[in-house]
Amino acid sequence: MHGYQIKLLWSKLVEIHGLIMSQNWEQLKRVARITDETIEEAKIEIEEYPGIMTECPYDEFTDAVTIDSFDGWKADCMAYFWFDNEESDLSMECIAEFNGRELKRIYINQIHVF
Repeated sequence: MHGYQIKLLWSKLVEIHGLIMSQNWEQLKRVARITDETIEEAKIEIEEYPGIMTECPYDEFTDAVTIDSFDGWKADCMAYFWFDNEESDLSMECIAEFNGRELKRIYINQIHVF
C-alpha cells in the first residue's frame, strides 16, 4: 500500500470516527457505506460499552488502525474506538476501495467488541 493511500485512508477513518463519536448517523451515511442495521447495532454497542466515547489523538490514531490484505484495489481494515481517553476493544471493521490515488469508498461492515 502506498503512503498516499494510507494517508487518505487515515484521514477518512478519522472523519468517520468523529461522526460515530458524535452519533451523526445521517452524515456518516454520506461519507461511508453503512446499513441502517449496522447503525442500530453500533448504537447498542456504544451505549452498552462502559465509559464515554472520546476522540482518538491523531498522533496515536495510526496505532489504532490495522490494515490487512491490500490487493491494489481493496483493503480490509479495522479501527479501534477510544473510551475515557484510552483505546478500547470496541472497533469497526471496514473495507476501503481505491482507484489509484483516489479513495473511492469505505464500507463499514460491523462495529463490535473485538
